[in-house]
Order: sequence, then structure tokens, then C-alpha cells
Amino acid sequence: MAKLGLGTGLGSAVQKALRSPYPLQEYSLKFDGHTDYVTIGTALADSFGDGYSGGLTISMWFMHTGVAGGGVDGDGMLMIADSGDWTNKPLLLRIESDKIYVRTMDSSSASFPYTETNVWRHLTIVCDRPNEVFRMYLDGVLKNDVGPSSQMAQDLDIADMTTYIGVYSAVQYAFDGYIDEVGIFNRSLVGFGPLLVVKRFVILNMGLV
Repeated sequence: MAKLGLGTGLGSAVQKALRSPYPLQEYSLKFDGHTDYVTIGTALADSFGDGYSGGLTISMWFMHTGVAGGGVDGDGMLMIADSGDWTNKPLLLRIESDKIYVRTMDSSSASFPYTETNVWRHLTIVCDRPNEVFRMYLDGVLKNDVGPSSQMAQDLDIADMTTYIGVYSAVQYAFDGYIDEVGIFNRSLVGFGPLLVVKRFVILNMGLV
């Protein structure tokens, strides 16, 4: 199972986390909305490779502290793209024009309204490619269910591409706020009912299959 895990520190920080319903800001990634972003190399994208046709789930905690709704330019949250050409970005997640928006392979996308600032939220994006459906959850509650559409089934070609956190397209679209515990899984969440978010842990009621 492919996953990128961004931890929250060690020792006493972990003990604090177990008592807190949300990530601790002092151990989370903080972005200034101007030039800050994180790159973690190509290992994650290489684990998917080219011609990937399986499921995909993205999970993260975030707190947006910038312009409500991301403004018209938007705040990037996650991107997989060519390191030398950010116009080619097969996976993209951002806040823009009062929405949280996800897109894969420039062809399939989904969004839901979002304008909150200065509050921690948990976001889960499920691309159920075999059934050609996008599902978007906020704090475990289903916010949008898009499909079926043949565009959802388009293979991902991301071998040798770089994973970025906190930006999309260009540095002027950097995230303003905090992001923590990013996970990217090569599985689609299946089942019925909401996700259950307990403390810092996300319990998937039917599991990742």
C-alpha cells in the first residue's frame, strides 16, 4: 500500500496528540501563502507508475488561514507534477473560488463549497476508479459524490513525477495555513455511511480494499 505519512513529532508530542481531537499546530507543516511548499521527490509517484488503473484515496488534516475560499487564484494543497514543468500535473488538490477542488489527469474533477478559515478539518478524497466515481468527505461527512463517468477511469501516468504539498501550478498559488498527516493510498474506500473521525485517527467504516 503506497502511503506518504507526515508525522507530528515524537515522544511527548505523540502523547499530547492522543489527547487532542485535532493536529497540534507546532508539529504540523506551516505554509505562508507566498513561497512555502514541500517536495518529497518521486518515490510516491514511482510506486504508482504509468498506466495505473486502480483506486486512489487522499487523506489529510488542514487548517486554512488565508483568504476565505482561497480567492480566485486559489491555495494549492497537494500536487503530483513534472519537476520541471508544473503545467503537467496529473493529480491536483486545492482551495479556490470558495470550493475544495480535486482533479486527476486533466479530465476528471470534483468539488464542494468551502469558505472556512482558522479551523482544523479532515479531508478525504476517494477516486473509485473501477466504478468511475469521485467521493469527497469533510470530517467524515460525504460532501460530494460525482459519477459515474468514463473520465474517472482514465489511467494515471505519474512515473518519475514529484509530489508537492502546499502548492499548485506556481508559487503564487501556495497554501496559507497548516497541513498535517497527509496520506495517499492505492486503494478506494468502499462501503456505506460516513467516515468516522475519532481524535487524530480516521477510521474507515468499511476499510480500504
